[in-house]
Amino acid sequence: MGPALLAVQFIVLGAIPLLPHPRRAALPSPAHRAAHEQLLAYVKAQPGDVLIPGHGGITAAAGKAAGAHGQAIFDLFQVLPKAPDGSIDLLVLADPERLARLPGKANAALTAFRDGLLRALQQQRYSAIVLDRQIGKQFESLFMFGLLGPDGRADTADDLYRRRPGSLLRDGLALDPLIGFEVDDPYALEARR
Repeated sequence: MGPALLAVQFIVLGAIPLLPHPRRAALPSPAHRAAHEQLLAYVKAQPGDVLIPGHGGITAAAGKAAGAHGQAIFDLFQVLPKAPDGSIDLLVLADPERLARLPGKANAALTAFRDGLLRALQQQRYSAIVLDRQIGKQFESLFMFGLLGPDGRADTADDLYRRRPGSLLRDGLALDPLIGFEVDDPYALEARR
């Protein structure tokens, strides 16, 4: 090993302590921890189970039953065909004929998921549903028959769930992870009892 290479190695090794420690860089910020604690407090305050597709660990920390995690739902939806714009064609879930064209196990898994969640919503198994804004509209559209009341219209007195007014968190953007899916201030649909 030549002296120049040895000098470069010492310079590089000497600079390592000056770099930010990767473990410190990966830890949540104080604002993120505060937002997480606020969400956890909201879930704990609910009288029953809470469905949180984007933050599954919070239900366990709150002593509530676990539900389907958003990533697992997303993975399941990958068997659906693509819509003309390239997105996943969620309308297949509402079309028994198109759903029947999928492979048997895919059809069975999607049907069980859809029907099980609709039944849970209609029975108001969840005191609240916490949704990240990026998926909220799709979830509400896809499962509207589990959220709306018998009249099938939104924002009427017979709705099974209603949107909680205001924000759940003082700083909802603080809940965004360092990498990955941005949550952008989650909101809650609460069961009407």
